[in-house]
Amino acid sequence: DARYEGAPEGIEWGSIHQQFGIPLHQMRCSSRGDDSVPALLHMLRRELLMRDGIHSKYIYRINPDQRDVQNAKECINTGNFDSSRISDPHIFASLIKHWLRDLPVCILKNFQFSDIHLLASLAIENSSDGSLTLICAFDQLDAQANKLLDLLPCQDRGVFLWLLDHMLEVVDKSKV
Repeated sequence: DARYEGAPEGIEWGSIHQQFGIPLHQMRCSSRGDDSVPALLHMLRRELLMRDGIHSKYIYRINPDQRDVQNAKECINTGNFDSSRISDPHIFASLIKHWLRDLPVCILKNFQFSDIHLLASLAIENSSDGSLTLICAFDQLDAQANKLLDLLPCQDRGVFLWLLDHMLEVVDKSKV
């Protein structure tokens, strides 16, 4: 749910529910102490999965009606969101993209292009079938990836890892 339980009703209290366009450190996270991922992302992912969006072809490429997305976004930001009124999983995928795009500060702000390039250079594309082949020991790749992750503040790292996990989930289950 994108609404704070027990929050007062009324327009004057609407901003308390703001979820899009606010700094990551202001987001409400899960009540589990070790979870630094905003509750909104967990809810959007859950709703996407409940509507079998994970099996939808091009779930993150097909854009739903933007009026529906903007309406859902506004409802979330005012605490009036009812996910049961949305059947199209593409709306939830689009809301995840909007949330990431609307962050005032990118979660990868501490990465330099050269850091990412170095990590990518540890794999080489096999031109015959498009697959990637490691050109170093896995331990070396793992160490470089962890070195990059260590550059991120805890909450940014949590969201980034959540996003990677979700990307793997989509690639694993989606229709090609």
